Amino acid sequence: MNKKILTLFSLVSILLILPFTKIKADKCEINAEIVFIVDTSGSMSWPGEERDTLCSIIDSVVQKLKNQNVNLTYKVYALSNSNNLVSRKPCETDYITYNVCGGNDSGDNEHWGNAIVWAVNNHPWTAPIKIIMPISDEGPYCGDDCDANDTNSIKNATSAANAIGAYVFPLQGNSGSSCCSSTMTKLVNGTKANDQKFVWGGTAEDMANAIYTAVMRAAWDGDGDGYMTMECPCDPDNPPPGMIGCYDCSDTDSGIVHECFYGGLVPCGRLVNDPNTNIDETAPCTLCHLFVLLRRIVDFALTNIVFPLAILMTAIGSFFLLTSAGDPARVSQGKKLITTVVIGVIIILAGWLIVNTFLYFLTGEATPGGIATILGKPWHEFSCPVP
Repeated sequence: MNKKILTLFSLVSILLILPFTKIKADKCEINAEIVFIVDTSGSMSWPGEERDTLCSIIDSVVQKLKNQNVNLTYKVYALSNSNNLVSRKPCETDYITYNVCGGNDSGDNEHWGNAIVWAVNNHPWTAPIKIIMPISDEGPYCGDDCDANDTNSIKNATSAANAIGAYVFPLQGNSGSSCCSSTMTKLVNGTKANDQKFVWGGTAEDMANAIYTAVMRAAWDGDGDGYMTMECPCDPDNPPPGMIGCYDCSDTDSGIVHECFYGGLVPCGRLVNDPNTNIDETAPCTLCHLFVLLRRIVDFALTNIVFPLAILMTAIGSFFLLTSAGDPARVSQGKKLITTVVIGVIIILAGWLIVNTFLYFLTGEATPGGIATILGKPWHEFSCPVP
């Protein structure tokens, strides 16, 4: 019977400890895919303008993201009239074609609103993180001033992106029209919380930072609050562009486990400081932290394991007694269980008193409350400063 009680005690202890076990990401690596939808009208196609700039920087951005554990694949679609295909730039590997804006004019080359819907439904997505970045300086429907067609194209684009969980980060081209600006803003307001409109400042560095920031936010900031949501490489003093900080203790994004909530009992060397304690858990570990750890283990065991387990085991023993129906074996089982719990609790509670009494006989010194002292300080208190 004692073996059965011990086994039950051990199983319940494990169940109580598991929720407090530290959980960390096994692999700090993300696979993402971005689809560029590029307006190919004349204002976007001059040397040094948006199309050339994108082709000149995209591979370096991919490498920079790789250094942040983000594996990015990309596809650049050139918008074009189906009867009069534009010449593609080196990084533009495919077309999205239309013939709806009237003849062979360039309006189909600016038809980026409905092109988002096409990309959602026709691009062969392969990565779990899906990103769409339309680049244009004109309105989303044939490049004209905003009307009902533009509004509907944005509504359709928003619904399509949300249907597959895609992030949409439009990039407003140099000297973008008011229609371009307002519809891109409506687009990001209707999609995921962290979607953001970027406005190109005219330099290669500016465009590279916009793309890098968009991908980083999609990969590491799932709820759009500006904080990294994974325990992965990030310098708190120099977070990636677009990030407020590396780790967020107030983040409630579904499925994200934060070290500040599940950091275990270790009081040092952690990624995130626990705001509920008076020490800095991100500080390097010292010998003093060992004593803090031991104290935390004792407090955790008493508060979260010993007494809750004693109550549970007592309840089980009482259940045996109440349901024994006069069965001597079941009565004996319940009594033994309750007796074992009582003896265990008495030993635990008496342990501190025994140590205190022993030290008092050795030193002959005690506080007014009867706590034995060593060198004038209560024996159970450690004077060991930690950050």
